[in-house]
Amino acid sequence: MKIVEITKSAARKVQHPFLPYSSIDSFIMLKAQLSDEDDVDICARELQARAEGLVQDDVNLTVNALSKLADVGKVDKIAFNLTDKIREDQKQLDKLRQDRNLVSVKQAMEQSDAAKGRSSGITQWVEPDTKPSTTSIPTAPGLD
Repeated sequence: MKIVEITKSAARKVQHPFLPYSSIDSFIMLKAQLSDEDDVDICARELQARAEGLVQDDVNLTVNALSKLADVGKVDKIAFNLTDKIREDQKQLDKLRQDRNLVSVKQAMEQSDAAKGRSSGITQWVEPDTKPSTTSIPTAPGLD
């Protein structure tokens, strides 16, 4: 009997690195045409080794690609959360600046009135969009 062709296959099934109850499957089948000078046993072993190596490389590449994909997903989630936090922090910063400006206006009015020797009559600072709950009548200088 003369052997003129060899077919070898290799397969791997490994657990998915992130999804429980999932697996990664890889399969390859190689065929080789033999010449009269080829040793069948040596060619069969080399072909099998090549198939095993290719399957293992495929599994490794798949696992690495899945790991990178998972990392990208994590980074995207962190970026999304940070973007939301930045928006919330910006709103808080804008509110603080607005409040500071209102206090600065109140202080400027009081300093101006004090320099003129009179009371501003402001007993409670109220933000412009709300109604004051109390009002006071200004007093004459020196009676406070």
